[in-house]
Amino acid sequence: MNQVVEHPPHVYRLLRLISEGTPSHASRASKLLAAYCSSCPGMKIWDIIGLLLCGGDDKVNKRQGSKSRKKERPTTGLFDSNWETRENCAMSLENVARCLPVGDRRHFFECVLDQARKPKAESAGANTWLDVRDLSDASNASGESQIDIVANLGRHLLVKSCEWFDSDDDDGNQYAQEHAALRSLDAAREKLSNPVADDDEEPKSFVTERVALQRRILARRLGLGGILGTSVVTGKDQRLLSSSIVDDEDLFQPKKKLKRGKAAKGKEEDQQSDNGIGNIRPLLVLESGRTEGTAKARLEHHNPQMLLGSELAYRMFDAEWSIRHGALLGTLAILRAWRVHDSNQVFGTWPNDCLARCLCILVLDQFTDFGEDIAVAPIRETAAQIIAVLLETAPSDIRRKSFDVLVHLYSRGQTRPGCAGWEIRQGVLLTWRYIMALKERDNHTRRKLRCIPQQEENLEAEKTILNLSIRSLIDPNDDNKAISAQILARAFKCNYPLSDEDKKDCYLNVWVSMETLREGVSSCAADLLSLLACILTKDLHSFVGCMQGHLHTQHTV
Repeated sequence: MNQVVEHPPHVYRLLRLISEGTPSHASRASKLLAAYCSSCPGMKIWDIIGLLLCGGDDKVNKRQGSKSRKKERPTTGLFDSNWETRENCAMSLENVARCLPVGDRRHFFECVLDQARKPKAESAGANTWLDVRDLSDASNASGESQIDIVANLGRHLLVKSCEWFDSDDDDGNQYAQEHAALRSLDAAREKLSNPVADDDEEPKSFVTERVALQRRILARRLGLGGILGTSVVTGKDQRLLSSSIVDDEDLFQPKKKLKRGKAAKGKEEDQQSDNGIGNIRPLLVLESGRTEGTAKARLEHHNPQMLLGSELAYRMFDAEWSIRHGALLGTLAILRAWRVHDSNQVFGTWPNDCLARCLCILVLDQFTDFGEDIAVAPIRETAAQIIAVLLETAPSDIRRKSFDVLVHLYSRGQTRPGCAGWEIRQGVLLTWRYIMALKERDNHTRRKLRCIPQQEENLEAEKTILNLSIRSLIDPNDDNKAISAQILARAFKCNYPLSDEDKKDCYLNVWVSMETLREGVSSCAADLLSLLACILTKDLHSFVGCMQGHLHTQHTV
């Protein structure tokens, strides 16, 4: 049974400005929306969050208004196809999410779930929450790590569903089945008027079941189904929505080829467009509303927070690139809103899982848009931002493991069919670029960097980053050359200590890359010239001496 949440008419006008207005108008509207939410009860805040995610309309006022009232189209949300709309909704989501109590925000970031990182002997099945410390560990008899299994068996993330390509690896039908299973679960939940009869029982049955289903699907998409596969419902949770339980054979049955034609094309488009996104708004309201005014009011935000975090993680691996981009922007927004900046903050299950999944995105994402001026690889770019922000507050062992995974990904020799390999290197370079940007920011504010291991490990990590960036100056891909040039330009500006051998390699690689620019226009030309200007400003004599020796050697040969 849906609970109706009413808002003043001006709130819907603000939402329309956010989804359709210019960036300046959307910024002002998001601040006014946050001011409204700051004095609202939890149920209204979560309804606004649901509207920002999925869009919607003013159904209450439409029912109360006259028949002659002009029909307005519903607003769009975080998963809209328009880039500016996604960014505006993410900005508003960050402002509204800050209206939750500080204790709830801290709890979500620091909470360590009981089922996370348990040994297999202690749990009924393997764990569906990822952890960076597990990605580099051997997971099978052949000694492959989880990140290697993801790279070899996970579903590639392209523009849309693989139905766009004439190949036998069509995953579109699986995406449709997965969305259908999730929609049936949500529909059954909305029909329940009193899901929990016993006040002494924790009201988490539906949340546990929905999160388990989403994470089992994610394990399949990552190629980790055999490692992370668990039953969707176990024990006492079976009584809640037993009619909607789906077995592996039902959820992941073999695909059926559709005949080409107008009818088949229309059916394919319906499957691609029907992602079940609209279900999350009433679910957030239901989960926040059933604890209001009860002894469990202190748990008012915990279930909706878990639903929101799990929904965004699920959408990170959607078939549509715009939905993946919106989910990553939303994750970055709530990360900034709910992270408490102090030295005693615990790195809980959710940020651990989010960090590991963003590393998996760097492996699987193959989408590149050379027509956009904003970003060539928006998915990898946003995932790299999230990794860099999370590593700021991560403990030293997680930072070390994350750094090891990044170096391993950059150095991977083999690639699977359909993957050129440069995309993974680009994702790693983007992550290092944002880490270096945070270090430059902290140098300006004279704060200690926590993005990469400290003290001796810090120097070793920086050296490895710079050495691999120097190697990337002669990468076959121009975009990778540009990113490595940006990293090294920051290094020279911040006066990083480079050995004479590293400087020589850097100067020679810059010169070799500059020579290739003579053959035509290149996208990395501006960044290489900027790096060359930094080198000439900081170390002119060494560069000239290195080039003289290089040219003399070439002339001798």
